[in-house]
Amino acid sequence: SLGLPTQPYLGTSALEVADFLVAELRRAIEAQTKLAPKGKGVKIELKNEYDFQNLFYLTIKPWLPGLGREELTIRYDGQDKKADFNLFSSQMIWELKHVTDANTKAAVVKTLDGLRKFYSSHPNVRVAIFAILVDRDVDLDDAKWEADYSFNEHQPRVLTRIFRNS
Repeated sequence: SLGLPTQPYLGTSALEVADFLVAELRRAIEAQTKLAPKGKGVKIELKNEYDFQNLFYLTIKPWLPGLGREELTIRYDGQDKKADFNLFSSQMIWELKHVTDANTKAAVVKTLDGLRKFYSSHPNVRVAIFAILVDRDVDLDDAKWEADYSFNEHQPRVLTRIFRNS
């Protein structure tokens, strides 16, 4: 009744589905490091934000063909923002960012609160997920970022999840 898929079964709420898909993306990042080095045709390297988005797309689209890429535009305070990805008629929004150094770390932290405000203004959004790929050598407190930039007490729920790039 909520418009969530029953095949494959991912959960009974947008939040359960979000948790399932976050775990799936985490497994995809781990799996890309285990590809056979003898293979020539498939190699996955996460060098920038677009590589991270492509991995997300390749991981999720086969399961959920309704995954939309940059389809949803939200207008807030005279500005337009296109969501990286949306699912279930924009009930779930995904923003993927990549932190490569101290400069990109500062830029991403500045955008997180603004993104939350953008997506809070859309009546259909139930969950917004900020997936942040962080390069191995970047000094960042993963748990602190996830706690400080996740908002569970109001709608929409905002989940910030850190993924380490190996």
